[in-house]
Amino acid sequence: MHPRWQPGRQGTGYWKLRLLALRRLDLYLLRFPPGSRVPAHRDAVPEGRHLRLNLVLVPARRGGEFRCPAALIDRPRIKLFRSDLHAHEVTPVEEGTRWVLSCGLLLP
Repeated sequence: MHPRWQPGRQGTGYWKLRLLALRRLDLYLLRFPPGSRVPAHRDAVPEGRHLRLNLVLVPARRGGEFRCPAALIDRPRIKLFRSDLHAHEVTPVEEGTRWVLSCGLLLP
């Protein structure tokens, strides 16, 4: 793994590569190898509203499903949701590697 890749903050097997980090905007490339997952959680933010747009570049062959019942957009490859307000998760990747481009925007 490239030295700039870091383990995902959930500690459940996925990896993240920060591409952009501004005060109110971030962009990550996420890699979910087999066995990785993200348990249901909300993202804590210091203030405001946090929108996250996930673009699924390569879905897992099996598993690795994004779940957020309150997602604003929940298409097979496009996910838009309030990560601070609504619980969201990724089911365990059973086969293949899932690749996601994830953009977060903090609104006042």
